[in-house]
Amino acid sequence: AQHLESVTDEEERAMALRAAALCERLPVIDQLLGDGLDVNRWVRSGIALHWAAWEAKADSARHLVERGADFHLRDPKHQ
Repeated sequence: AQHLESVTDEEERAMALRAAALCERLPVIDQLLGDGLDVNRWVRSGIALHWAAWEAKADSARHLVERGADFHLRDPKHQ
């Protein structure tokens, strides 16, 4: 998490959020969102919540919803 300050590209930050969700790194999720990253930022066909759900990462999914992830959003490919 200490290296996140150096990542300024929004796409890279969104990828970091996706990775944090998949690895259930809840403090990293909080840091990224606290730094202003949109919890509903699309990355590679979905938002971090989609990725957490697809990979059965319940703690991450719950955490993201508690922080405002929109569970009504649908990806255009899988609905």
